Amino acid sequence: AHLPGTRLSSLTSVLSSLNRYLLSHLPVPLDAPVHDFSIGDWVFVRTWRPEPLTEKWVGPHQVLLTSYTACKVAGIRAWIHHTRLKSAPEPEPAPTGGEEDKDLWTLSSVLTLENANPNSHFFSDSPCQL
Repeated sequence: AHLPGTRLSSLTSVLSSLNRYLLSHLPVPLDAPVHDFSIGDWVFVRTWRPEPLTEKWVGPHQVLLTSYTACKVAGIRAWIHHTRLKSAPEPEPAPTGGEEDKDLWTLSSVLTLENANPNSHFFSDSPCQL
């Protein structure tokens, strides 16, 4: 079957575009990581079921370990697939406590226990203060 020149060139064009499409959708071989996250990076994690009018991304969390396709982040027990992560800016360090921050909170309270059951032998009859 002999094809005229215009049909042959259009067939070649279709085949080359199909080849480019298929090559772009082939799975990436796992001989190298498929993400750019490394240990110490800060990332946001996409939530599984975003509620209406709430944030879809939580964090930032620090990357503790990486594999070729996933990351283990601080504060989340499971490994997270790289498609559910996005880079986050490094959080600002917490301010160091100065003299005005010391002893900001004090607790002064007395707890009194009284025996409500007169037949109970667990507590004495007199109130106990802690």
